[in-house]
Amino acid sequence: MRLGILTLFIATPSFAQETDASAPVEEATPAEEAAPAEEAAPAAEPVAAPPAPQIAIEIALTNGITIKGTASQNSLLTWSPGQALQFTPDGGVPTTLAADKIASIRQPGTVAAPESTTPELKSNYTSPGGFSHPNPASSRYLYAPSSIPMKKGQGYVSQKYGIFSSVAYAPHDNFTLLFGTITLFPPALTIFGGKAGFQVGEKVHISAGGEVFILPMDQEILAAIGFGAITFGDEDKHLTVASGYMNGEFTNNQAGIPFMVGAQKRLSNGVSLVTENWAVFDVEDLTGDNASSALQLFAGSAAVRLLGRRVSTNTGKRRTKTAEGFPRTTWDIGLIVVSIRETSRIYNPATDQDEISEFVSWQSIGPFPWLEWTWHFGPSGE
Repeated sequence: MRLGILTLFIATPSFAQETDASAPVEEATPAEEAAPAEEAAPAAEPVAAPPAPQIAIEIALTNGITIKGTASQNSLLTWSPGQALQFTPDGGVPTTLAADKIASIRQPGTVAAPESTTPELKSNYTSPGGFSHPNPASSRYLYAPSSIPMKKGQGYVSQKYGIFSSVAYAPHDNFTLLFGTITLFPPALTIFGGKAGFQVGEKVHISAGGEVFILPMDQEILAAIGFGAITFGDEDKHLTVASGYMNGEFTNNQAGIPFMVGAQKRLSNGVSLVTENWAVFDVEDLTGDNASSALQLFAGSAAVRLLGRRVSTNTGKRRTKTAEGFPRTTWDIGLIVVSIRETSRIYNPATDQDEISEFVSWQSIGPFPWLEWTWHFGPSGE
């Protein structure tokens, strides 16, 4: 018995040492043994996007038929005239309406805006001076023409002082006809003229022409003028120098040489400055010993030209920019001064003849107002 107790006592420390040397082992509790193994979370299923909202609309077709149906909100938000549209008619199947079949789209219960009978006319035109429409009067000054020609089909009707009327028309791009009269019947003065103009450089035009001034009641030619001219610049800003030959009652049937300098500068869409200046020389004096006395007449002028806007015939509204282009009307308001050289004759008993006196005087008239209204017609020439 003692031997068994001793053996047990000796064996106990050895068991304890083996137990301490090994890693502690935890035994599963009954509850843990009963719990099932943890399972992996299932993958999320994709959520379907909600259907695009459908909006009820009415479509007027170009053939005059109106149909009702629906279209998606997205297609209506991105649709614009000139595009096709995905559309589902009431009681029908989805279809694609071609752009050229759609006249208008609206929601039921709304009133479609009436189409304007006069669409807004716009122009992308820019003149050489940076203005939004052409200069309708680039072909002329107050009376004398520039070398810049009108385009085929263009023309104008002009009224000066309310008594002198003139009409100009371009049957060709490079040729213009002119007719004028003081009083229609009987005509106190009638004018016939023509001008041929050509562009020979980027900003250079040349022209040649002539005019005849007739007194119908007296059957006399007051003056006949042949001229040539050169114009430097463009339609908004240019300078013209012209000269020629003239004869008739106006120069006492003595040959004269007219010399003209004209200029025009556009300040804005609706305003230009114009000047025209004439000098007439006697040919006999100019080529003889009296060159210093050759000047017989001088006329100078300056005016403001108001470029009126083209008028819409449908509404009467006035627009600056139009598809047609240049304005219909212009007004010239200015001043003119005229100086005429006067000579007198003195009887010389030695020769028994009237001789021209060496004493010369100048008779000036003015300044007096210049007022002219002009209506332009034909294409703009953009």
